[in-house]
Amino acid sequence: MANPAQVQYNGMILLHSYLQRMYVYENTKLILNFNGQPDVLTEVKGFMEEVNLMVTMFEDTKMMATTQYKRLLVITTRIEALLKDYFIDNEYDFSYQVALVASALYGERAMNSHVIRLGKIFDVEVSADFERRIKFYEERTKAINAVVHILKNGEELPQKMIETIRLWFDGVDKQRETVIKDADKIKPMLSYGIQ
Repeated sequence: MANPAQVQYNGMILLHSYLQRMYVYENTKLILNFNGQPDVLTEVKGFMEEVNLMVTMFEDTKMMATTQYKRLLVITTRIEALLKDYFIDNEYDFSYQVALVASALYGERAMNSHVIRLGKIFDVEVSADFERRIKFYEERTKAINAVVHILKNGEELPQKMIETIRLWFDGVDKQRETVIKDADKIKPMLSYGIQ
């Protein structure tokens, strides 16, 4: 049987990575003037702060209080609802594509870092791929930050960068089912071993 604390922690860090994804998505849309929702950004930021605190406490105790568990379920339900509007069918606006790519990169970067931390906290071996991905995500997030900065300033992107973003967007868009299905794993992970 799997270690319940480790499974619950995995649920918490997966939730945090989705919060990171949604925060960057809304923030980038606001920066690029593409239907950004400031109220959602504020809400998600608050959730991130709550979950960060709970993760830190959990790392020390390997236990989750009933009130924390219930709150995490509420936050997860809200993220599931927000994900329904995350992928937009037939939307070809470049600002949307940039927002989706940025959010995916930051969400995946957060999860990668969390998995490495999970290995240290629970003294389990984590694939060396996670360590190798650190530099990959650093480079990609730097690149997407530069793109957002250039677009925010009304400057023109080099054609090669536009092509790269579109290529990355296609990759993210092809993963939409996986992104939704992975979010559906959060509640069962949080609930693992809870009576």
